[in-house]
Amino acid sequence: MDNFNFSKNRHPFIIGLSLASTWAWGVSVIVGMQVFQQKGFLAYFIWALANSIALLIFGFITKKVDNARFISDLLPKTFIPIYRILILFIQFFSILVNLTAINQGIGMLGLPDFLGIVFSIILFLIILTKGFKGSIVMGSLQFIFVIGIAILVILLGGEHHIITHSNTEDIHWAIWSSLILISGPIVDQQIWQRRISTGYSISPFILSSLIFAFYMCLIGLLAYFGKMHSILIGIIVIGVAGSTLVGALSAVGSYGKTIFQSRTWMVILFLMALMALVAKTNILNLWTFYGSIRVPFAIIAAFCIIIKTLKNN
Repeated sequence: MDNFNFSKNRHPFIIGLSLASTWAWGVSVIVGMQVFQQKGFLAYFIWALANSIALLIFGFITKKVDNARFISDLLPKTFIPIYRILILFIQFFSILVNLTAINQGIGMLGLPDFLGIVFSIILFLIILTKGFKGSIVMGSLQFIFVIGIAILVILLGGEHHIITHSNTEDIHWAIWSSLILISGPIVDQQIWQRRISTGYSISPFILSSLIFAFYMCLIGLLAYFGKMHSILIGIIVIGVAGSTLVGALSAVGSYGKTIFQSRTWMVILFLMALMALVAKTNILNLWTFYGSIRVPFAIIAAFCIIIKTLKNN
């Protein structure tokens, strides 16, 4: 059985696909379509571009980083406790946001909410037993399935949505959102797990950005063509959220020094997220809230990594 620590030397394409799947989040479907339809094409293009290059930027920033299981391992000692708590806080919200997205997807299918909980618990139990390897396999398979369904929706066509023009406020929102997105991987333990699994190669990050750019194109086309296919789009939301949920659960497990500790961390945060799910918070508000919090911490961490890399050279 694979544990919750890090396995190096996996094939670059597998890690690239896994990076894209764990970076996707169910929010990318819901928010992406809303941005395209409500804020206009230009705002969507800026948002989608930042989403696509965020992993590539992270890959270059951390290209020469070695022997770090967490971002906190690369920071001054004063920062370590703060960042350990911050990263765990972010993984909690990653679990919560994607549980919320799964429930929204279930609602789009016209099914009762408890089925979303059942599906999430099944994914949780798989990662609880299969660990990091399970998160790579499950996340990648769900993401491939999602891409297939998205292509099907686009081929089926439907009532076209009118493409709106982006105003100044829309552009400002997109620029701030871009900063949130580019900051994301720096303080995301899901991405760090896969960073170590690459053997510090840049190739998986190039592949992941290309895969994600293709996915962003599909989301834009879904917003344009998918007006009559809410059930299929609901399936896409569930698949994307599920692919990120397994990555988030595995990342929480990396906090444990033993398999038992890893599973304990997973159980605690998963149960906390299930309890928080009762509040039925708006998914965009959740994303904006925790995403904005991580921006200054990500900038400080990126600066520390770059300085440390330059000193080592």
